[in-house]
Amino acid sequence: VGDPVTLASRLHALQKHSGRSFPLWIGVDQEGGVVRRLGPPFTGFGPYMAQGAARSERLARQVAKATARELAAAGFTAVFAPDGDVTIGPADPTIGSRSAGDEPRLVARTVIASMTGYERGGVLPVVKHFPGHGSVPADSHIELPVQEATLAQLRARDLLPFARAVRHGAPAVMAGHIDVRALDPGVPSSLSRPVLTGLLRHDLGYDGLVVTDSLGMGAVIRTQAQVVGQGAVAVRALLAGVDVLLMPPEPIRAVRLVAGAVRSGLLPGWRLREAATRMVGLLLHQRHLLAGKVPDRVRSHPEVAQRQARKAITSVSGPCVGRLVGPAVRPLGTPAQVAAFASAAGAAGLPVSSAPEADTVALRGQGASPTTADVVVATDTPYLLGPSAAAVKIATFGAGPAAMRALVDVLTGRASAPGRLPVQVAGVTRRGC
Repeated sequence: VGDPVTLASRLHALQKHSGRSFPLWIGVDQEGGVVRRLGPPFTGFGPYMAQGAARSERLARQVAKATARELAAAGFTAVFAPDGDVTIGPADPTIGSRSAGDEPRLVARTVIASMTGYERGGVLPVVKHFPGHGSVPADSHIELPVQEATLAQLRARDLLPFARAVRHGAPAVMAGHIDVRALDPGVPSSLSRPVLTGLLRHDLGYDGLVVTDSLGMGAVIRTQAQVVGQGAVAVRALLAGVDVLLMPPEPIRAVRLVAGAVRSGLLPGWRLREAATRMVGLLLHQRHLLAGKVPDRVRSHPEVAQRQARKAITSVSGPCVGRLVGPAVRPLGTPAQVAAFASAAGAAGLPVSSAPEADTVALRGQGASPTTADVVVATDTPYLLGPSAAAVKIATFGAGPAAMRALVDVLTGRASAPGRLPVQVAGVTRRGC
């Protein structure tokens, strides 16, 4: 989104001159890891899977609170996080490290802790992507994923984190674009009354704000929009029980069609009043809680990022204590990965060498394939560690400066790797030390 400092000044100006008695709703995807829209001075936290590896609700609250304080200082009122999705592993092409793990109860505990942290820090969390995007084998950015699981299976896995988040007072939920065959075949859940009004509101008892995922995504554009038109998708979403339409491709047309649907009687006027009341009520409540507590500028939280990295780093092969590399190392990876590692190694006094006798440290990020080295490091999801050939295999759940410092400390024996894999990885010898 460009320069964060300039952005912050513009957002504050928008809030100041909105002419409303309640704040503007301004949200952003700032999950951490690969989904992070705001760069420095905003802190570069690791992906949500790092929270699952750390298995610390206190840490999850701290990371979320720090993120929220930075966003609130910049003028944001909402964050599109945390992810309540339960990943199924390598067959999940979309969520990956954005999920806390493949254990529904672990994901639920982490989500609830993050929700609390975000609210304490000053922004409204939006738990996503209901009814769960981690177990479908397609990417809704491109096409409409099909969920073949039975309702009983969904309740035991995908729905569990959302159900518990609802019980703990989730202020907002994002509806994903998923074809739930057990409830409404062929219709994206974001436009489905059986999914949103039936399952979410009636069955789970949710009465908070429902936000769609972007209405410009392929799951909607390539299915519903071709049938009823992009603008009419907005009317269908409101009829299904949605309160907030996120990023319709033709916003002016969408507004006109919604107004026309109300005038014609297709869309009841009370549906719009209900949606507006939910949003304005949430914003006024949040402003009351934050009175006089919002920082005057964005302040980074490097110490919290370092705490996250040190808690999350996980060793799945090799000694659990002591030095893991020789007197010098040769990092392998992308230029950015190698530079980040070299910086951390230099600060710790670990020589980086191009000599062939130096121990090789292979840094492998999102989408990378298995490899062979003395040390193999997965900086995103840990699945490549199983088929990789190395005496030492480590998952950092992050590739930023904090993760690289934590990695160097483990390699030199200055620190242990306390994390535990939050997902099943075929071929690894253990889940952690």
